[in-house]
Amino acid sequence: MRWINIFPLFLLLAAGGVQARQVQITGHAEGFAPESLVRVLTYADQFSHLEKTLATTRTDSAGNFSLTFPVKQTTYAMLAINLKRTGFYLKPEAVYNFTIAQ
Repeated sequence: MRWINIFPLFLLLAAGGVQARQVQITGHAEGFAPESLVRVLTYADQFSHLEKTLATTRTDSAGNFSLTFPVKQTTYAMLAINLKRTGFYLKPEAVYNFTIAQ
């Protein structure tokens, strides 16, 4: 009987932990042309490595960029500027600052 009373509370708490939280990425791209494409990618399918774009922006005239987007759980991602990439782990509510040189 006690299990029946606790189970709905458990479901409420578990569902609250799956909400997406904002991630903020700022950075500077040295040696890249102004308006270079900046993307945050992840794998939609780990088996085939099919990529999924989480966020996109372009660098300003000084090479700076900023992205804010929701993430539900810690996941492996790639920051791509034009054809250059680096991998890192995205964590919900995290703030990242990258300096990428060509």
